[in-house]
Order: sequence, then structure tokens, then C-alpha cells
Amino acid sequence: MNRELRRQQARQERLDKKQGKPGRQAAAQRAAGKAVGEGKERRGLRTYLHEVRQELSKVAWPDRQTLTTYTAVSLIATIALTAYTAGLDFIFKQAFVDLILQ
Repeated sequence: MNRELRRQQARQERLDKKQGKPGRQAAAQRAAGKAVGEGKERRGLRTYLHEVRQELSKVAWPDRQTLTTYTAVSLIATIALTAYTAGLDFIFKQAFVDLILQ
């Protein structure tokens, strides 16, 4: 923020203060105080677990066939990428060893 904007902001805050309006900083402090958690009541473990169970019942879980398909795709992709990385590692290692030994 440049000097002119800071002066304009200070002027506006002085004007608001004269008119009895709360300043920008005071409003920010009040908002921050409310955001911290004023008015929230503490809940017990049983209530928490009950709410978790309710939320999990709303989840659209995949059926067995979809789950099996996704698992197979994940395993195949993992094996393929591992083999690709191992192959590149072997090739670069051999090239580096041949370069050093020459």
C-alpha cells in the first residue's frame, strides 16, 4: 500500500471516529473474536461418533465389482510404473558404469 492510500485510510478512520462509527480495526477485531468460536458448545464423544456415522451413511459407496475393478487398475498401474522406473534405473546405471570404465 502506498503512502497516499495509507493517508486516505487514516483520514477515513479519523472521520469515522468523529462520526461515532466503529473503525475498520475495531470491526476486524470483533469479527475475529466471533470467528474464534464464541457461542459454540462442547459436544461429547458419543455425539461426535453419532454424527460421523450419520455422515458416512450419506456417502455413495461403490459396489463390489466397481471396487474390484478400481483395485485391479491401481495395482496394474503401480506395477507398470515400478517396472518402467526400474528399467530406466538399470539402463542409466549401465550407461554410467560403461562411461566410467572407458
